[in-house]
Amino acid sequence: MLDIPGNIFPDRKILAGTSTASSQQFYVLDLSERKSFPLDVLKNLTLNLSPDGERLWAYDRGAMGFAQLTFDPLQPTSLYTQEPIDFVHDFATSRGDARSAIALHILANGQGSTLDATLFDGLQPSSSDTKFFDALELEGIK
Repeated sequence: MLDIPGNIFPDRKILAGTSTASSQQFYVLDLSERKSFPLDVLKNLTLNLSPDGERLWAYDRGAMGFAQLTFDPLQPTSLYTQEPIDFVHDFATSRGDARSAIALHILANGQGSTLDATLFDGLQPSSSDTKFFDALELEGIK
């Protein structure tokens, strides 16, 4: 069971369970209302809660699609990238209440691999409004 960070949804939890030998399902639990919301579409995915506790990012490593799930209202948004995804996370920006979401792509090339990134609006993401950064240089980062 995962706690949702922050104090906005103290009565909500994320529960992961196995429905079959090869399939994992996720549920949002509303403890105050004693309800559960199964997320049947989200199977075998990695879940990443936003640091502010208002969104959940769900992705399957190697896929080119992922989802954002808001908790109030409980609503998923499907998103897509031009490269396979290795990690999705969101972060605060320097523009007040704005947030950005980043999908990282580790791509093999002749000399090893490169890191690419697709940047989304973290609050109202859209696959048609992104910025793609290819071959990011990581030299010197420790």
